[in-house]
Amino acid sequence: MRVVPPIRKGSFFRQGSGINMSGERETDPIRQRLKSDGYALLKNRAVKEALNICSKLGKTIRHDDVWVDPNSRAHINSDCLLDFHTDHSRAKYIAWYCLKQSSCGGESMLLDSYKVLDHLREYEIKSLRKIYLYQHFVFEGDARSWPLLSDVDGAPQIYYASWLIDSVDQRKREIRKLNRLLNLAEKIKIRLTPGDFLVIDNRRILHGRGEIKGTKDRHLRRFWLA
Repeated sequence: MRVVPPIRKGSFFRQGSGINMSGERETDPIRQRLKSDGYALLKNRAVKEALNICSKLGKTIRHDDVWVDPNSRAHINSDCLLDFHTDHSRAKYIAWYCLKQSSCGGESMLLDSYKVLDHLREYEIKSLRKIYLYQHFVFEGDARSWPLLSDVDGAPQIYYASWLIDSVDQRKREIRKLNRLLNLAEKIKIRLTPGDFLVIDNRRILHGRGEIKGTKDRHLRRFWLA
C-alpha cells in the first residue's frame, strides 16, 4: 500500500493569494497534486475551509451525507465493503470531508487507473473505448450509458464499476484482462479522521471502501464537483 503525504494545514493557499473561483492558477498545490497523483489529502480542516476549497475546484453539482443507514438501499449508506469504481460521469472531482470515523474499518481505498491502462495494448484500449456501461439517471439529460474509456484533451478518462458492465461485455477478453489488472494493481489505503478532506480525480482514480465495523458511526460528507 502506498500513501502520498497529505497537504498540511496552511500549505495550500494563503489569504489574498489571488486564486479566483475558476481555480486555474497552476501554483495551487491541490491542483498540482490532483494532476500528478490523481488525489489530494488535506489534514485538520474546518468544514468552512473544505467548502471554500470545493468552490475553487469547481461547481458542486451534488452533495450527500455518507453514513450507515440500515433503512437505505444506497451502497454508500451500507456497512459492507465497496469494490473499486468511479462515480457519475459528470463529476470531475469527488471530495469527502470526514466528520466522524468508526472505531474499526471503513478505510478509503484508491486505485490509479493510469498505472493499469499502461499495461494494455493499443488494440485493447480501442476495444475498451467501444464498451459502454449503464449510467444511473441522476441529472436531467443524463445519458443512460457512458463509455468505459474516452479521451479529453489527450488525457484518458475512465468510467468503471464492475456491476454496471453488461453481462455480454463481461465475457470479453479485454474486460477480463482489465479486471485482472485492477485486482493486481497497487492500492492506496487511507483511514480518514475527523477534519480530513480527501479529493480525487473521478475520471482517473477508482475508489472503494473497506467494510465498516465497530461502532459503525462513520460520517462523511461527499461532494461531486464539475
